[in-house]
Amino acid sequence: MSIRAKIVIIISLIAAAITAANIGISSVIIQGRLSQTISQDLVNMINIADMFISSRITLLKADSAVVALHLAEALERGEDIQEALNRERMDEDPNFIALTVFDKNGVAAVSGNSPTESSWLSQGKYLSLAFEGNSVLSTTRVDEHSGELVFHICLPIDAQGRYVLSVTIPGMLFSDLIKNFRMWETGNIFILDEEGALIANYRDALVRDRINFIELGKTDPAYKSIGDFCVRIIDPNERAGEGIYNYDGEDRYCAWKILTDSLVGWSIGVAAPIREGPTTNVEIGLILGGLIFFIISVGIAFFVSGIIAKPFLQIEEQNVRLTELSLSEKKRQ
Repeated sequence: MSIRAKIVIIISLIAAAITAANIGISSVIIQGRLSQTISQDLVNMINIADMFISSRITLLKADSAVVALHLAEALERGEDIQEALNRERMDEDPNFIALTVFDKNGVAAVSGNSPTESSWLSQGKYLSLAFEGNSVLSTTRVDEHSGELVFHICLPIDAQGRYVLSVTIPGMLFSDLIKNFRMWETGNIFILDEEGALIANYRDALVRDRINFIELGKTDPAYKSIGDFCVRIIDPNERAGEGIYNYDGEDRYCAWKILTDSLVGWSIGVAAPIREGPTTNVEIGLILGGLIFFIISVGIAFFVSGIIAKPFLQIEEQNVRLTELSLSEKKRQ
């Protein structure tokens, strides 16, 4: 092997070692800082989403409270509850579908489509909370008459706890509010109820089917990672958190918190595939930068090797001449 080739190989190996070390060290440092930035971005986004959804819930409860106040005033005047409810306009809020009044025995008055089922009086905890004086938003259910997904806002009408108002609203309401918000490319916001059922997301089919990844994960290994993660999300002892889970064959970042205006423990979160994050782009950039540096280093090695090898080649030539002269002298003798 020629001297120049050896010099090129040595310089190339040194350049490769420096490039690899630079990529490794830079990747560790940058990933650490990016992880902190990503974490903060997730937390900021989820806090904004929480304020947005909670304010909408507060408004819905306020509009419902106006109807409840009108009914309470009618009761004080001794009016029939059904007649009083018939006078209430459904346009108090454009999202109101039906109004249902309950007493301790069952349905006392109904107005509109998709009223709350009477079975809720004995089966649902939401009406029980309302009879205790609380204003609460239920999880979704499929209305048996219309087949549509609906929520119910349950709140007390009178201070004595004799009557409770249940306001029916569309079950896709919150999904429609958040579906256009994205983090990176496909990252999205979701809301889980207290049992882990998906009640808001940009994928309407999952919401309509009330998909519960916790239950799916118990029988299907493909959903175990996200199912275990959802167990953390709905844990009342974990008010907020973040982490990584696997879904649909890829790892995802996720941050969540308990929804501020949820009495029963809904959780709101944001999740996004890791591959879409800035970390992946930075790693690709570092590798490409390192490759370019290495190629340039090899090119420089070829150029420099000629300069470095020149004195050695001259010495080699001189040694050859000296050897030839020495042999010539010996022959003359």
